[in-house]
Amino acid sequence: MKTMKKSSQFGARVVRQVDNQKFSDAEIAVITEVLSTRYNVEKQMLNLSNIYFDPQLKSHSIKLSLTNFHKCKLITELVVKHIPETKILDLSSNRLMKLDGFSDLVKTSVISLNLMENKLEKVEFLKMISKLPLVEINLDKNPLCETFSDPVAYVGAVHKIFPKVKMLDGHEVEAAAVFDLNEDNSCLPEIKGGHCRDPLAREPIQKFVKDYFSVYDTNNRETLMAAYSDSATFSITISIYPDQNPRPEHSNIFKDSRNILRNSNSDHCMRLLKTKKLSIIAYLAELPQTVHDLNSCVIDVMHVSHQMVIFSVNGLFKEVGSNVILAFSRVFTAQPFNNGLILLNDMLHIRTASNNETMIAFSQHAPTPASSPSMEFDKQSMIQKFSQLSGMTLEYSEMCLVQNNWNFDNAGQDFQIAKAQSKLPPEAFVNYT
Repeated sequence: MKTMKKSSQFGARVVRQVDNQKFSDAEIAVITEVLSTRYNVEKQMLNLSNIYFDPQLKSHSIKLSLTNFHKCKLITELVVKHIPETKILDLSSNRLMKLDGFSDLVKTSVISLNLMENKLEKVEFLKMISKLPLVEINLDKNPLCETFSDPVAYVGAVHKIFPKVKMLDGHEVEAAAVFDLNEDNSCLPEIKGGHCRDPLAREPIQKFVKDYFSVYDTNNRETLMAAYSDSATFSITISIYPDQNPRPEHSNIFKDSRNILRNSNSDHCMRLLKTKKLSIIAYLAELPQTVHDLNSCVIDVMHVSHQMVIFSVNGLFKEVGSNVILAFSRVFTAQPFNNGLILLNDMLHIRTASNNETMIAFSQHAPTPASSPSMEFDKQSMIQKFSQLSGMTLEYSEMCLVQNNWNFDNAGQDFQIAKAQSKLPPEAFVNYT
């Protein structure tokens, strides 16, 4: 195995060794038979404790290590398919470090789960199976138990994920007080972008947004004078993460930010308002030149009447000469004027873009404002970028991202510690020969 170089791109977390073995139909039939022999019909209990060393599997040279995501998924699929009535599941002594592959257990009847003597380091890892209505769970002899010196805090942490648990590590505990809502009635509606109840208002608002930012991204913002009414008002707020220092040209912008976390004085905040279109345009002209990703924009129309239109535009942009992606939210209050719109109020908020937003910024495949459903991640771009940063092949990069539900940061953290501990096979890397 090659020596692993330390990467500065990622943090540190534990990840299982990647094992790309696929089982044949005959091997899957053997595994299914093993599950059958380990299932107690009377108790509705499936015993998968120390499954790797099962004699029947070893006699067929089948290595069923549950440290592997895909093998966990296979086991879950077989349980769901053949014995979904399982109520008690024993996964003890399997060296489990994560539970990602067991998320579909929610399709079974499992209410009691034994995870004794595994390698779970954080109670948060249980969130992958949080939809299970567990009343009993055993986490004894897992590293996560050592992170709690207070038994009450330990019980509370488990109850945050499984509020119905009454038996923890073999001891009775009082179930957490929760509102037992009917699941069908408590489902939230699907999140959608581009809300506009009046279809007749959609097209003129979209045209206004396109025209406005097309001019805003030039070095002649004075042309925007016609977009504002004589008594219009403008305000700006900015929030950045503490570890990010503003560029020198932002010093004046930060002074004008009406962020109440920075300026609690209401009189001062009022003075920061830009009033009348001449002062607004003069201020906009002083801001750094920008390039907006119009394909990232989502337009939500909150109010439409003959006298007034209120809508927000959320999207991504960058400043000319900078590769830093920023996110913005702009709320416009306007009134119909000469077959178009004229602005009465303009509120701009700027923040740092998230890693996922940075990934999709200025992508040719991003949705347009006309359709603008919530942003979709370009998974192929994520795989390619992860491969470039990690040095792994596209196949192994995709595997790592899948195991972390396409969370780029978490996948990177998993990769780093696995590489530092030499847990990745040589063939995982592009330069392997």
